[in-house]
Amino acid sequence: MPFQPTHTGLFLPLSFLESSRAAAESKPLIAAWTALDSTPTDDVLLQLLWLSYRWRGLGDTEAGQKALMLLHSLDEAAIFARPDAERAGAGPSLVGLAHVVEMLRSHPAVTPALMQTFRHWTTETASLMTPFVPSSAWRVTAQLARGVVLDDKTIFEEGVTWFEEAIANLHPEGYLREAVESKGAHTYADQFSIACALALAAEIATNVGVDLWAYANRGVSAKTAAAYVMFYLYYPEKWRWSEPGVLTAETMLPIIKDQAAFLEIVHARSPLRSIDILLHNHRPFISFTGGGMTTLVYGAPPPRATPKPWWQVWR
Repeated sequence: MPFQPTHTGLFLPLSFLESSRAAAESKPLIAAWTALDSTPTDDVLLQLLWLSYRWRGLGDTEAGQKALMLLHSLDEAAIFARPDAERAGAGPSLVGLAHVVEMLRSHPAVTPALMQTFRHWTTETASLMTPFVPSSAWRVTAQLARGVVLDDKTIFEEGVTWFEEAIANLHPEGYLREAVESKGAHTYADQFSIACALALAAEIATNVGVDLWAYANRGVSAKTAAAYVMFYLYYPEKWRWSEPGVLTAETMLPIIKDQAAFLEIVHARSPLRSIDILLHNHRPFISFTGGGMTTLVYGAPPPRATPKPWWQVWR
């Protein structure tokens, strides 16, 4: 199994970043690159993310230095006590931190303390599971992230095996039965979290040489799970796994803000139908647990195919 980490970021393939730079004046990307000039809200994790992207995207050494200082000063309780931690466990935060560590590890001010801090976090969060289903999916993503950051192929390969098992457990439509069978108010948020975790897992692996976007079981893949939850962003009243009226456009907004950034990655890897309204309304995406500043990296328009000469078309 290939294992070739570039250590530039879990969700920062350099070919995509270069395409984004080349298209920085195009409509989808102007706002994304402009966002690097504006400090985000007082959310400390989003500030950490923003500083890290200024280092990787703009070569801003001072921003990278600030990011390192902020990273080492983080309060673990604040990191791993996010609102989604009750159901998803520590996995989302650990994956976000792993992405930041990967982006910062090439900074000239990095010391061995960076990896020591990450190892401490992985020790403290060794038990990623909660009694709720989403934590099982994030356990997969966190394992792949740990394998990449720690340069440990054994850990990574175990994550790949867990990913394959997770895909095998999906219903052909793309949902995980255990996540929805309770028909509670949380079912859509849980399924959305699972789809996010599987998509980020596929992207982490693909960026080190194992194309998990291409992996399918019975025709079901990580993209299937993403397409399933995206449909209900437009038709919340059709969600059959909770009481009528529980899922609305308003109740979806926090979910979109927190993790919908991953859909930008999915769309870049394999275009999603009917995603245009979501992109128009919510770009540029920035999410600590949903893949980072995904519009900045993955939002470049796809290259146009060069038309064939007429004499080749008619052959």
